[in-house]
Amino acid sequence: YLCLTHGMRRLRALEVALLLALEPVLSTLLAWLIHAERPPASALAGSALILIASLTQSLRDAPQPG
Repeated sequence: YLCLTHGMRRLRALEVALLLALEPVLSTLLAWLIHAERPPASALAGSALILIASLTQSLRDAPQPG
């Protein structure tokens, strides 16, 4: 959490919120990979929604060529 607190000073609130939202996505992925737990469909759907929102925000904020 030290790195997260330090990074919050340099990021906008929306970016911090999206990064914090990635925690359940990563925990679902790690539980599947390490413990061979099969996540329920609701966890997969929520993870997909979070990833899509994060990707959309990243692409929207990316510098435009030209």
